[in-house]
Amino acid sequence: MRTPKPMPAGAQESLKMLMRKTKTKADYQRVMAVWLRASLKLSASQIATALGWSTSSVHRIHSKYFQQRGSALLGVGRGGRRRQNAYAFIRICLWNKKSQCYLPFFRKPKVGAFW
Repeated sequence: MRTPKPMPAGAQESLKMLMRKTKTKADYQRVMAVWLRASLKLSASQIATALGWSTSSVHRIHSKYFQQRGSALLGVGRGGRRRQNAYAFIRICLWNKKSQCYLPFFRKPKVGAFW
């Protein structure tokens, strides 16, 4: 196993400040994953066990921290497009004010047909 990359100077103090600024559990855990490496010199597998994460997640957080520093740890969203199409459909139905707009989705299909 190769030796881990050394943490930058002043990392412990900056991570302590970031811990105070966290507002969500996910942000706190990301900062904690890096802080455990900086202060206690724990390995990625030990940090993963302590946080209940996989080892690859800890490796990803550490590499993001080395690339972007503290900005990589706070406010990272889940990403993706969730429920966007359903909301657009409902908005169109309400805008048109047609009560029949949603009926095709609730009709029983004919035999051998999808709609």
